[in-house]
Amino acid sequence: MTHVVFRDDDVDEVSDQFLAYRDLMKKYEMPVTYAVIPGRTSPSSAQKLKSLKTAKDVFVQHGWMHTNHGTDTQKAEFGMREPEIEQQEILAGYAKMKDLFADDFLPVFVPPYHAYTQHTWHAAQEAGCKGFSAKKGQPVWAGMRSLPAHILFDIYRDGKHSFLSAQTALRQFLFLRKRPFVIFLTHHKNIDSYERTELEKVLRFLSQLKMRGKVTFCSFGDLLQ
Repeated sequence: MTHVVFRDDDVDEVSDQFLAYRDLMKKYEMPVTYAVIPGRTSPSSAQKLKSLKTAKDVFVQHGWMHTNHGTDTQKAEFGMREPEIEQQEILAGYAKMKDLFADDFLPVFVPPYHAYTQHTWHAAQEAGCKGFSAKKGQPVWAGMRSLPAHILFDIYRDGKHSFLSAQTALRQFLFLRKRPFVIFLTHHKNIDSYERTELEKVLRFLSQLKMRGKVTFCSFGDLLQ
């Protein structure tokens, strides 16, 4: 049976878009792994986020401020600066996530823009992370569980953004179904009416598979057990 997982990035406050996304996922009983930007998340926002989570939702660590230190064509928060500075930010982010979310914090690191080096990996491991989530096909090392995103709803080409259609997302999923788990990646801040319609088509199809016993819905917490 395939474990279906949704990761939602760039979480820092409870906005209307966040609430709409959360309500849609709750409608289909889909747990969400939320990648939180620790340096941009206030204690009050963290409290609101925790009050809205379902039993299986978890919060993981994103980049400290989600700042681009690369170029417009090769964005990166990690992998482009002095290793010592990046390590300090990862340590600070880990400490703040523990402080803000306590037991709801799952020690998994998600590098912004999926940009990182071997040093980033080991810095996250030394901070206390048990998992690392970038995207499929990228390098991994020993010491942490790799949880790569397989299906990315956000597409960037030539500086332009588009949203993966439900048809394409499901075609990719069916191709990957023999894997033990498949991770979908969303950014709730990019989801408006069209994107919501396409996402709901995917969730409806996955729910039908779940009712037939073909898939199960999980979070990163389940995968790390």
